[in-house]
Amino acid sequence: MEITEAQLEALIDRKLAERLATNIRNMAWKSLREEIDAFCEKRVKTNVIAKRSGSLRDAISTLIRFNVDCRNVASIDDEQADKARELFESIKGFI
Repeated sequence: MEITEAQLEALIDRKLAERLATNIRNMAWKSLREEIDAFCEKRVKTNVIAKRSGSLRDAISTLIRFNVDCRNVASIDDEQADKARELFESIKGFI
């Protein structure tokens, strides 16, 4: 089966639009992730017991994953990111 140039262009445009939509959709999570990273780095510097910010970040990510019911925090959409942000703000009060 041969594909025409117009069909190829349409396929490329559709794939590009899907990729761009994914990037835009994940902006809320990316912003929250940066805040979580900064919080973990700062918290580890002020805590004698904690040695690595990665452990704290993993713990926070695990709580978020279970709370928003997703396998991977990278797949969180905007609505879930709002819920994740609320959870993160409450977690900060305990740590």
